[in-house]
Amino acid sequence: MVDYKGQAHAEILLVVCFVVICTPAWVYGYVQQDFSYPLQAWAAATVLSALLILPNWPIYNRNPIKWLPSAISGNGSYILRMKLETKQVAFL
Repeated sequence: MVDYKGQAHAEILLVVCFVVICTPAWVYGYVQQDFSYPLQAWAAATVLSALLILPNWPIYNRNPIKWLPSAISGNGSYILRMKLETKQVAFL
């Protein structure tokens, strides 16, 4: 499962990948007056970013979320207990 910092890292990687690949292709396509270069670059950036971002790589799991332990009440329902300022609040 990807954590929040891993999501931010993946988003930055996605933007960098598209900017680095698509911007020069757009300029080259503009100079050559051929729209196929930016489209091919966009397709290549999509495939490359999918290979870098979609799998659950360990680099995206470096900061796992620490969940609160659950407690079981007398009737078997789960109770989540959290401290809110100085009070302890239970949600059923």
